Amino acid sequence: MSAGNAANGVAGGRHAAVLSARREAAKPLPSRRSAPMTETSDIPMTEDALCAFCDALPGAARSQPFGPGTEVWKVGGRIFALLAPGSGRISVKCADAEFAAMLIETGRAAKAPYLPRGGWIALGLGALSADELAHRLRESHATVRAGLPRRIREGLG
Repeated sequence: MSAGNAANGVAGGRHAAVLSARREAAKPLPSRRSAPMTETSDIPMTEDALCAFCDALPGAARSQPFGPGTEVWKVGGRIFALLAPGSGRISVKCADAEFAAMLIETGRAAKAPYLPRGGWIALGLGALSADELAHRLRESHATVRAGLPRRIREGLG
């Protein structure tokens, strides 16, 4: 740990977590064409399948804090995914704003409405395979969970 990181203790750990998340996100997604269809596949994910997938993530809780019509998933009380049913898009958090900007610039994602900062992106359900969408949802969940205080993370199991 460098002297600067040793002085504040936290920055080194957070920086390492961001780099790790970037490396994970940059890895090619495994192909499941020959595998039997299980939780994900190469075809787009339906809204019902997406809801079931998010509900199954560790510590995930679904609510409608903005009223009926917007499904929100939280881990440790913090949002990791938002879906307006029928919109065909889900908003998720990226490991960092630079990675989110790269996804937007390359056309893989759009700016998330109402979430202009902090690495939030909107993903089209029909534009991504179920595998890639599942990967982005897991990444969002892990990113938000990693930012929680230790006592809350430990309470999630």
